[in-house]
Amino acid sequence: TTFEELLFRGYIYKGVLRYINNKWSAMLFSAIIFAGMHLSNPEIIIFGFWTMTFQYLVIALIFGAIACWDNGTEITIGMHFANNLLCMVFVVSEGTVFTANGAMFRVINPINDYKDTIVIAVAGIIMVGLYYLKYKHKTKQIS
Repeated sequence: TTFEELLFRGYIYKGVLRYINNKWSAMLFSAIIFAGMHLSNPEIIIFGFWTMTFQYLVIALIFGAIACWDNGTEITIGMHFANNLLCMVFVVSEGTVFTANGAMFRVINPINDYKDTIVIAVAGIIMVGLYYLKYKHKTKQIS
């Protein structure tokens, strides 16, 4: 998770930002690459290309927005780690990246359901809103 956050929200985001000088476009660009990299995960086969692409993109945009406001990757590293850890500890599905034997719940026959995408989007909006309210960030200028 640390490598991915430093690569996508650090290196790629800031590299693209130097050339296009628009932080939201740079964030969108790095989010698309983040989602594209995750298309090699086995979830694509089980849940479908469009469902997983949208979920990866939503997560990348959530992390990207927070990294933009914070002008750093520390919080997104923690969020990414917490997301992956919670996925491994609580709910795993057969044929996915996280197949830990010690998870509380195991889904044997996962189905492609748009409701998961809605839950991710709503939870992400709440997380971004809470972050914004807690830190009351005004957009920082990158030097």
